[in-house]
Amino acid sequence: MAKLDGLATVLDFLNGLQPKIAAQIAKKVLALNVEPLPADSEQLSGYQGLY
Repeated sequence: MAKLDGLATVLDFLNGLQPKIAAQIAKKVLALNVEPLPADSEQLSGYQGLY
């Protein structure tokens, strides 16, 4: 799994939220480690590795 940059910032933000909302946001943020691109993203033509 890739390292999530800014994790400390996210954790500080989550500390000020209600537990249910914090859990929902944390789930989405951690999912970015597995699949960082949106489902409908397409590669840019003429640019290697850019979406």
